[in-house]
Amino acid sequence: MARSRLFRIRQWQVGTVTVLLWSVLSFGWSGFVIVTAFDHSIAEQMITRAQQTALLLRDGLSASAAAPEDENILRRFVRVSPLQDEVEQVKRLDPHAAYVMLWTRDGMVVVDSRRDMPGQTLGFDKWPALESHQQSRVWKLHNVDVGRATIDVTDATVPLKLGNTTIGYVSIGYSQDRITELFWATQIRMMIFALIFTVLGAVIILILEHIALDRLDRYRREVQQNARARTSLLTERGMLASVLAHEVRSPLTAIRFNLHSLRSLISARSSDADRQVELTDRCEREIRRLDGMLNDFLLRTQVIGQIENTSVNAVIREAIEFLRPALDRVNVRPIIHLDPADPHVRVHPDELRQVLLNLAANAQDAMPKGGTLAVSAIAEEQNVTLLIRDSGTGIPTELRERIFEPFFSTKPNGSGLGLALVRRVVSGAGGTIFCESATGDSTGKAGGGGGTTFRIVLPRGEHAPSGTQAGGGYAYQKRDDPASFDSSPEIVIDRTQEQSESRSDLS
Repeated sequence: MARSRLFRIRQWQVGTVTVLLWSVLSFGWSGFVIVTAFDHSIAEQMITRAQQTALLLRDGLSASAAAPEDENILRRFVRVSPLQDEVEQVKRLDPHAAYVMLWTRDGMVVVDSRRDMPGQTLGFDKWPALESHQQSRVWKLHNVDVGRATIDVTDATVPLKLGNTTIGYVSIGYSQDRITELFWATQIRMMIFALIFTVLGAVIILILEHIALDRLDRYRREVQQNARARTSLLTERGMLASVLAHEVRSPLTAIRFNLHSLRSLISARSSDADRQVELTDRCEREIRRLDGMLNDFLLRTQVIGQIENTSVNAVIREAIEFLRPALDRVNVRPIIHLDPADPHVRVHPDELRQVLLNLAANAQDAMPKGGTLAVSAIAEEQNVTLLIRDSGTGIPTELRERIFEPFFSTKPNGSGLGLALVRRVVSGAGGTIFCESATGDSTGKAGGGGGTTFRIVLPRGEHAPSGTQAGGGYAYQKRDDPASFDSSPEIVIDRTQEQSESRSDLS
């Protein structure tokens, strides 16, 4: 339980880290692309506006420029009214512009929409001349005086040429606040789309991660289940070998003494044929018992079969149908309750069938006068519970702790390996088995109070047909509740001898 809980915590941690990483990368990259594309678009628009202004001012200078090759020609037009009017007209046509300015290559302002700037010299650190290969320049300037305010601006500067000679530069600046406002006004939909894309991606990642981790968890459980089964098998083999040696020694000693007595009678040519037959029968019985014990031992120590997704309902039907003739002979009425969800478990079908046959055989022996054998399958969210209940004599309290020990049996001819085999299969499949019993008579009549319940809890497999729900509406008793036919809603008891003779099957 602690490991499973720790694994779920790690799953949550992995999911959180993955989603956070995806969100940062996805939304961060999307935002970067959107901002970059917007800045590029704004820069192109500002450069176009500056080039248009440069053409307008160049047309005003062409008529007065006597020597186009003179780079200082603009100094004659400082504060010249026609150029100042052109600049102010451009500013009026674009009210969002912070300034429109014409300046020389050495930094002198010729005309400016800010009337106090013409004649001043710009600082070379903020306003360096364009390199010869530059056709335009867009950059961000901090603390630029615009009237009575000092603001951050984005400035676009292009060269002003007469012929092939660059005589100055035209600059247009826009407030950075205006650029930001324009960004949210035009790119909000793209940002919302990027956010939706990030959220959808996170959901898809969580789904895929859940599927992958669930498969990994199932694979891990299967590996642990196989390792646990084989480790348990190897451990029990050593114990069984020592127990078997002890159990075999006694009948071998009896056979040796009986054969010695038989040999003495044969050597003495005794006419006591009855005595000889009796000794021979004793040896034969002990040999048969040894043979049965060895068969049970081999079955107990065999390698676990290949794990499969096994239908619990199918195995119950097959086992009960196989046992029905034998149960009919001893007046035991079988009743089965199958969960409509058709739950599957990860165990070899032959081993699960052997579990049911062993428990049913024990139940049959506990009801020598007849009774009821009820087998139920209950599908839960993570497990499948099998209930095998009989109305027999029950198991005394002092023996319940020993019934799963190898070679422990209360039957005269029992090998004591049946329930040990059941426990080995259940444990190998990653499940648990519980025994609840109340002593009483074996008739199954009201007031008897007897009966034994074996509850087997196995992990669910992968199969789950559509259209069904786990549990199928069956009530499930708490595990600490005493097993009782009177209080169990899923068990129907044959209360009278006449009803027991009907031998009907409820499924």
